[in-house]
Amino acid sequence: MVPALLAESGVVYQHHPLGASTGYMEASRGDWPAMVNEALETSGFAVELAALSEEELPGLEDFLADRPELPFAYLSVHAPVKHLRMPEATLVRRLARLAQVADAIVVHPDAMDDPRAYRPLGSSLVLENMDARKPAGRTVSELAPYFAA
Repeated sequence: MVPALLAESGVVYQHHPLGASTGYMEASRGDWPAMVNEALETSGFAVELAALSEEELPGLEDFLADRPELPFAYLSVHAPVKHLRMPEATLVRRLARLAQVADAIVVHPDAMDDPRAYRPLGSSLVLENMDARKPAGRTVSELAPYFAA
């Protein structure tokens, strides 16, 4: 899927454990193969496939359902954090299916209504700590209830 020259030309391609997130790739948004190729320009070690909006999730699910041969040693999926309308239980079920092909599912604490609902993700659940603009997950004490759940 990825030309060898492209895969070897990345700025930090050989530098474990750096990776790239597709979250910043506005111009390629929704074109998962193109975003994978763009991520490879940065690193061949890890990628975060970011479906930051609920509208992006079906495209990512379809892309991963085809079981593409991805060259990364580590694959994470960033759960939607914007335009969430589906019930949380439905989102978690869909994320659990993605967890079967990904090493981690990244979730923002401030996007979780009930942290216990995410238990089906088990050890694939990764909480991303938040910056000062967010209402939760900024400190160890704020993250503690999420880990307890």
